[in-house]
Amino acid sequence: MSTQNTVEKPNNPYEVIQDTEAQRTLHLTEQTDSVSVFFVRNACLDLQIYADIPETHGEVFVLVPAISHSESTVKVHADISASNVHLDVHLISLQAQGAHVQMQGAIHISKDVHHVEAHLLEDAVLLDGAKYTALQPILQVESPDVKASHGAKVHRISSEHLFYLQSKGLSLEAAQQLILESYGNMIMGKVQGFDFHDLLFSPESST
Repeated sequence: MSTQNTVEKPNNPYEVIQDTEAQRTLHLTEQTDSVSVFFVRNACLDLQIYADIPETHGEVFVLVPAISHSESTVKVHADISASNVHLDVHLISLQAQGAHVQMQGAIHISKDVHHVEAHLLEDAVLLDGAKYTALQPILQVESPDVKASHGAKVHRISSEHLFYLQSKGLSLEAAQQLILESYGNMIMGKVQGFDFHDLLFSPESST
């Protein structure tokens, strides 16, 4: 992890961040139902989200597929300062044995805004031996005219699932990838426009 940069990303479909330290700034625009996806592999991501234009609706997914002994850190902070905004932020960790992921998410809703809906959810899928650190999701609300929620879910997968798949002829690595991919598809099934399997496990990076 040797480089650090900051870019503006107005609703690009997805970005792969691999083997680096990256800062990203995402501004929601007036485009309806915009979706942004960040894949973080063995990297650190600091993502700032700004919703300062009324009548915007955005979904942001940060997916961390952690295979082998990789380590990743994700920090996401969203600031909502306009009315009639709907923002969903979903942080997802898919971890094989020996991997370590840290995730922290926060949403701040300014005072004097109205008709705002915001949701922050952290999902972690852990195979036996994976190490996961999640700080409490933070939701700071200064306006009474808001519908908001935050939460975290941890799905622990026992080694019995791996043994069963290996008994069917799969290698340990292939069994791990199959389990993590199935959970990833379940969580992110509505996100279209790219090859989900290749983005999860391809060694190539893409922007």
